[in-house]
Amino acid sequence: MLFSLNIKTGKQNLIPITLSGYNPKDLVIEDIQVMDDSKEVLVFVNAYMKGSHDIFILRFNNEGEKKSTTNLTENQDLKLSSISASFIEKGVYLYTGTYSKRSSTSSQGVYLCKTVNDEVKFIKFYNFLEFDKFLSYLPEKKQAKINAKKQKKEAQGKELEINYLMVSHDISLINGTYLYIGEAFYPTYRTETYTTYSNGKPITRTRTVFDGYQYTHATIVGFNQQGEKLWDNTFEMWPSYKPYFRKKFITSSIEDDRKLNLLFSSRSEIKAMTFFSNGEVSAEKVYSFIETGSEKDKVKYSYSNLEFWYGKYFLAHGRQLIKNKEEAIGHKKREVYFINKITYK
Repeated sequence: MLFSLNIKTGKQNLIPITLSGYNPKDLVIEDIQVMDDSKEVLVFVNAYMKGSHDIFILRFNNEGEKKSTTNLTENQDLKLSSISASFIEKGVYLYTGTYSKRSSTSSQGVYLCKTVNDEVKFIKFYNFLEFDKFLSYLPEKKQAKINAKKQKKEAQGKELEINYLMVSHDISLINGTYLYIGEAFYPTYRTETYTTYSNGKPITRTRTVFDGYQYTHATIVGFNQQGEKLWDNTFEMWPSYKPYFRKKFITSSIEDDRKLNLLFSSRSEIKAMTFFSNGEVSAEKVYSFIETGSEKDKVKYSYSNLEFWYGKYFLAHGRQLIKNKEEAIGHKKREVYFINKITYK
């Protein structure tokens, strides 16, 4: 169920999530998205029946009334691993995310789906390796090895698949081109040692513990309005901390309906990039997070985060280890926490 509360009147409402032909136990809510432009709430529901798996879109108005139900994956063999909706105009929505085989927990590519008046007009799937620059963040030897495997598979009439986890942004519309952004990541683990006692004797044991998601690179793809790929680009992004949940590190903004500005932190820097609808990229700009206040200071390392605050303002914060050999009093090294208010121009 969904629960709604009118904060002005205090009125409460329980909204059951049901699908004709399915038992409640066969339904799992994948995600919920509030669409500010259309004043609607979209509920993405995974529906399971006799080995099949479909994803439905339930569309509610802001009063909690269900307006429509759409099956995005009817007669599809592939599973939508993630989903995000974008409102284009009245009655028109774009859905995007990653897809996988039915038995896989990772993703093998990206899809783009368009609905008009709750009817699926197209859904197109793109293997990650169909993107020309998807491997560009890797060392050249590793790229060559994967491309050799790809060519071998193609000679056999098959398709090479590589598995990634990726968080997808909502689609942006720039000068008639749909732009997709995906941030790739992988789970990391650490080994912990602990001691237990048996009959008064200590026993040393180890266990594997989840240590957060490491983000590695991002991909941006341009599609025409029929869902056909026009161009793609990939760039490294290496946030200096690993979140324990899936999140979007890149912040984007549309300028003059002709270019898409991206802002994100990577290692100890802030990076800004601008993409045009034809795939052209303006020069990448790189900024340091903070000045230490002394020319004699040397920053040994910096762990930084960039968070959207409001309007054009962001907060950059993190930790730095600073070394100053000529420090007269105290330690030659010091670790500081910094926070900056910055604006995107």
